[in-house]
Amino acid sequence: MDEMAMSDTQRTNLVIIFGGQSAEHDVSCSTAAHVMKAIDVRRYTVTALGIDVHGQWHLAESAMAALDRGSDAVPDRLQASGPVVAASLALSSATGSANTVVMPLLHGPMGEDGTIQGMLELLDVAYVGAGVLGSSIGMDKALSKDVLTRHGIAQPRYHALRESEINPETLRSIVDELGLPLFVKPANMGSSVGVSKAHTVDEVIAATEQALTYDEWIVFEEAITGREIEV
Repeated sequence: MDEMAMSDTQRTNLVIIFGGQSAEHDVSCSTAAHVMKAIDVRRYTVTALGIDVHGQWHLAESAMAALDRGSDAVPDRLQASGPVVAASLALSSATGSANTVVMPLLHGPMGEDGTIQGMLELLDVAYVGAGVLGSSIGMDKALSKDVLTRHGIAQPRYHALRESEINPETLRSIVDELGLPLFVKPANMGSSVGVSKAHTVDEVIAATEQALTYDEWIVFEEAITGREIEV
């Protein structure tokens, strides 16, 4: 069948979820814009659901209206705004057809960490990306590094500490073991948010204070020189 001739009932219903409550809200809104610009509207009927920084869900009518005018009309960053909708009702109505798939484009905690995936599993809805366990482990740098260690996969040396365990003495001990420079990272954050490369003990202390504004678990990782490959 010619794709140009697809009727509304033959198209796949694609539900995009973006925004979220994490510090990566704006990154998610930009990601969603890139996806919408690339969508073939001959094959997909799109519903855009935006979650604002306070956790309210919105039917992103402006984003869908822009897509109706053409991909060039879609802004570079979507806005998580529009009529407020209840999360479960929004997903239930948007996923009422068997020919539906959800694309969660949330970044960081409360979205990329298995939470939205668990919600979609409970609703028995097909979705794109890793499942609950994979998302949860992948989001938590400390846990994912522990898993890599357990399976003998080579990686930079590291320490993961909770906020209550961090003090000047433990930081100096980490510097003595891992050397300088080293990286300081919030355990549960992406897009390099809160990540610092520290070259002195004072910089390690400052970087730790910054990382703690994003998470109570901090990963300290030795700096290595190598080829960077992004997958």
